[in-house]
Amino acid sequence: MSQSSHTIKRKQCLVKCIVIYLISSVLCLFFVYIFTDEWNSTLSQIFSDLVTIIFVIIFCSSELKYMLNYSNSRYILTFRNIVCFIGIGITYNLIVDTVDKILKLYKYIPDSKIYFEFINGLNYSGIKFGLIVLAIGIVGPIIEEVIFRGLLLEIFMNKLNITVAVLSDAFVFAVFHGNLYQGFYAFTFGILVCFFYLWTRTIIVPIIIHISANTFTLFMKNISINSKLVFILFLASLIFFTKTIFNFYKLRSLNKRNNHIE
Repeated sequence: MSQSSHTIKRKQCLVKCIVIYLISSVLCLFFVYIFTDEWNSTLSQIFSDLVTIIFVIIFCSSELKYMLNYSNSRYILTFRNIVCFIGIGITYNLIVDTVDKILKLYKYIPDSKIYFEFINGLNYSGIKFGLIVLAIGIVGPIIEEVIFRGLLLEIFMNKLNITVAVLSDAFVFAVFHGNLYQGFYAFTFGILVCFFYLWTRTIIVPIIIHISANTFTLFMKNISINSKLVFILFLASLIFFTKTIFNFYKLRSLNKRNNHIE
């Protein structure tokens, strides 16, 4: 199949994903209201993510298969590399959280309370927490990476140069989050996962990074960091982040040389 044909299929798949997401969001919001007698946006989002992933798999299966077949998963997704990608997601969160605590950005962004109300409104006990981790920690990142990196970024790259395409994708990803506070960090995170997607050419890598970042946030929500450790944590996170990328670069170069020899 030609590149232009794949571009058309990506656009069609992107439209399908958006329509599925919007319909499932509205329907789940109403169903939650019917059964709970309240407009619980958090609960509706959880069910919306679960419903969306099911229908995306059903209606976009061919494009999803192409994303996986097109990838360089064979030499990228080794156990050691996967650990590195998980570490990158966690470390990014540590760096962002540390910077936020130092600069107190939440004080200067008015709608930061929207994000904190959402996070604080999550039920962190029992089976409900399991559903939260499944929807927000795992399913949500899969949907978002398929849409924003697997589809939208590729569409942008057919029309724009790589820098503008990445910045445009990250900007749309930030706007998608619906508030300035979360959008600010979503923009930088979007650039990060775009970089790894383009570097590795597999959608699985940004999915792993995104899942680890979201899941880490959920598990660490109730853990406060001593102010005396903030600077140490920032330096440690920065060193680990740099070392992880450097190690991955060496592994990737070695695998390429081995494949060339073979």
